[in-house]
Amino acid sequence: LPFQRQLKTFSGFIVLTVLFAASAFCDEVLPFRDPRFPNIEKATYDVQERGRRYQSTHTILCKNHNNQKVYVISTDTLTMVLRADDLRTLSLKESNSHGELECSIEYYKQDGENRVRFIYPGPERNKVEEIPEDSYDVKTILEVLRGYPFEKDEVKFTLVTPDHIVGIYAKMKGEEKVTTPLGTFDCYFIEAGVSGFKGKIMRTKFLFWIEKVYPHRVIKQMDSKGENIITLVGYKVLPEVKTTESK
Repeated sequence: LPFQRQLKTFSGFIVLTVLFAASAFCDEVLPFRDPRFPNIEKATYDVQERGRRYQSTHTILCKNHNNQKVYVISTDTLTMVLRADDLRTLSLKESNSHGELECSIEYYKQDGENRVRFIYPGPERNKVEEIPEDSYDVKTILEVLRGYPFEKDEVKFTLVTPDHIVGIYAKMKGEEKVTTPLGTFDCYFIEAGVSGFKGKIMRTKFLFWIEKVYPHRVIKQMDSKGENIITLVGYKVLPEVKTTESK
């Protein structure tokens, strides 16, 4: 927990302290909430990545899986399945430009512990790591930040990459207007970075401008070095296609 309380009298305050600590712990463990993504949402981003520039399309479908509401997010190379209630990752598959599977990632609970399994093509290239309850995959962060509880100044969570599992903070820095080819938007300005001691080594910050009104689209995202910039340049909500079975 991010705080400790000293008790003046054990008998008078221990129950309230335990309840307060448990509430704060739950608040940290599950920092994000369901942003209620429209079904079917299609967003196009202009991506500038260390001198390389291209467009990437993210399509979000709302589905029910094992009696649980999930979001299935598809890009040119990724298929991600997130729990709808707190946007934690259930699974992720990444392919190359030729459609060949490069990595499959599964998040699950076993023997009461949360785990992530990385599965790569080829022999002996799989690995399993134990992770905290509040873990989110790095490749889902563009969608996850849309579930930020905007009434809070800061949230903390764990970010999972194939090489690192690190604590992250996301902090509300204010409100700003952002202009893109789609127009000018009133946005929440959120800064994210590595927390704790590792944050003194990994100093790069990640900046997000998130639309204030629903559906809280990420209008722009960049790192503090200006090497990677993502800008929303296209957006539509597609009509649902209803099919009928022929008799």
